[in-house]
Amino acid sequence: MFYDGSEWGTLSFSITKPGIPGNVVATAGNGEATISFTAPSNNGGSIITSYTATSDPDGITGTLSQAESGTITVSNLTNGTEYTFTVKANNDIGSSLASEKSNAIIPSNVNNEVGDYFQGGVVFYRFKEGDPGYIAGEIHGLIAALENLDPVPWAYSPNEQFDVIPGATDTTIGSGSSNTDAIIAQQESTVTQTDYAANLAKTYTYGGYSDWYLPSKDELYQMYLNLEAINNTAVANGGDPIGVELFVDDLYWSSSNLDYNNDINNIDKAWIMQFGTANIGISPKNNGFYVRPVRTF
Repeated sequence: MFYDGSEWGTLSFSITKPGIPGNVVATAGNGEATISFTAPSNNGGSIITSYTATSDPDGITGTLSQAESGTITVSNLTNGTEYTFTVKANNDIGSSLASEKSNAIIPSNVNNEVGDYFQGGVVFYRFKEGDPGYIAGEIHGLIAALENLDPVPWAYSPNEQFDVIPGATDTTIGSGSSNTDAIIAQQESTVTQTDYAANLAKTYTYGGYSDWYLPSKDELYQMYLNLEAINNTAVANGGDPIGVELFVDDLYWSSSNLDYNNDINNIDKAWIMQFGTANIGISPKNNGFYVRPVRTF
């Protein structure tokens, strides 16, 4: 026997601990996670007997008894808590070093259907094939905040000479976050005001989440399509409705700057939506309209 500074092992000139597993990927479930991995190319000269996945935090483990690549289930996780995982390979000599950490996942007891309360808001859209952020076999989408933010301008200009922001003209689902970042970058370089739509959404922190943003034109429209589900769930989970419903019969900003196609008369406009009539239109950026932050899960 020999002692390596942390544990005793069997002295051997030909058999060692196995190599490190790779490609560790975690998928969330209800109170559990499944951890896929690739077997190491070096088994240490002795057949690998099992693999152990360990969570961070809490050090919860799951084991798979086989030599080849596979998937380990780690149970007894806390829903709503973010976890990463490492995997070790085990043979008769001992255990490998831990793998690199997996992606972060959050177990949940809901299927994240439209109308579900999840991660600080209400699910109003689930990504489908072809959408940015779609991953086959996983559920991802968009979450609406529980409340409106007060009416503010879309942007400011030192001389009321608004320019089109090239990085903020996308109207599609999945573009709201990048639009928001482009608007903020332009505003920070030209004005001192901070009470504009994109910045209010970006600095919103409800539910402990700080990755909110101003929705694109198409994302805003999806919120309108699921208005009733958002309102009902928001009220049931702490929303403070104005009148009967949380959304007001008024105009809301999107993060999509109108791409005016050389029409100089529309250089200062962005896309808006009227949540009472479902009208989609454009408005000068200095008007004050409501903001409803969204985030991606």
